[in-house]
Amino acid sequence: MIFFCEVNKTGLEHALVNRQMLTLLARIFPGSTTYARISESHWAAVSRNQHLRGVIPVFEQVVRSEQGNKWRWIVKLLTECKLSFLILRHARREKAAFVFFASSSPVGNLFISLMLKFLFRKCKVIITLHGELQLLKQRGGKRVDSLYARFLRMAFTMRLPGRRYLVLDKYIRDRLLTYKLLSADSVMAIRHPLTYEGETSPPNVGPGIVFGHLGVAKLEKRSPLFFELAAKFQSEVAGGHASFVVAGQLLDEMRPFKNKWVEYNDTDELVSHDAYFNHCMKMQYAIFFYDNEGYELISSGTIMDAISFEIPIIALKNRYFTCLFDACEIPPGILCSDFDELCDVLNKVITTGGYNYGQMKTGMRLLKHKFDLGQIQVDFSTQLDGFLS
Repeated sequence: MIFFCEVNKTGLEHALVNRQMLTLLARIFPGSTTYARISESHWAAVSRNQHLRGVIPVFEQVVRSEQGNKWRWIVKLLTECKLSFLILRHARREKAAFVFFASSSPVGNLFISLMLKFLFRKCKVIITLHGELQLLKQRGGKRVDSLYARFLRMAFTMRLPGRRYLVLDKYIRDRLLTYKLLSADSVMAIRHPLTYEGETSPPNVGPGIVFGHLGVAKLEKRSPLFFELAAKFQSEVAGGHASFVVAGQLLDEMRPFKNKWVEYNDTDELVSHDAYFNHCMKMQYAIFFYDNEGYELISSGTIMDAISFEIPIIALKNRYFTCLFDACEIPPGILCSDFDELCDVLNKVITTGGYNYGQMKTGMRLLKHKFDLGQIQVDFSTQLDGFLS
């Protein structure tokens, strides 16, 4: 028996990666039942058009946050801690093989660690780390982010034999060890599962080339540069030779940077799965502006989207993209040294088509193969054997 828990996210948040993680656990433990302790809205998104073999949902009243509502955020964190305690207590009583937390807030992470230290010492727990890791690299910023970073560091300093952290890229584990944030025996790493594993159809090529911004547009991703890029090519956009599309949601912080040269969904809600999919399938190139600092400790789901949909990448060069491209026999796109070079590349793509697009697509297919769920399964299974034995 396995407890899979998502008491931090609701609805569409992390739905695709959680679906893949449930599939992965079912493959590794084919004779076990996995109880998915998640909200009803999240289960609907996770199980959409998919039969998850051996998975039984147990609905929890996970609180959804509301932008600008601090009291609701406090209630959300307290509820997360309460549900984590009840789940750990149930897991101990039912002698579950282990409890898998698909995500956790910094507050929830510290709370779970304290519970393992003082109350549930015999429980085996895996906590998946996501974007909260980047808080450990920030300087200044909001006071609450500094507090969250302190909670994470407090949790990380506890040596708990029954707890392992999971990160979704070996590169991230290496950086955590380099910065001495976690010890090698306390963290596992697997490749980020692909968000979509099916066959991709040829892009819907129109009269112009579609350059895409995948996922949520926000300052952390340096998304304003995408709008600046589109403005530089406004004559090409006006002439129908190019278009710039944001497939995901625009956060409020992006409003000062909006312009008419970028197509986007003007909504505060997460974009639906179908709308996001349709946008991605029209893109010829995925554009990224991540620097070394911005996404050093985060596994980017949007990069996985580009790989899943086999969309060649044009990006600013950083350590992660360099590592990713070095693993490819054929480059799956183009890396640029700076913004000006990226503009030059786009100009060449639009005006002369001077790059071998078919070769980049081949490189992307080869890269996609490296993220095959079967290969991830073997890697994760080996690490789990060491933890659970």
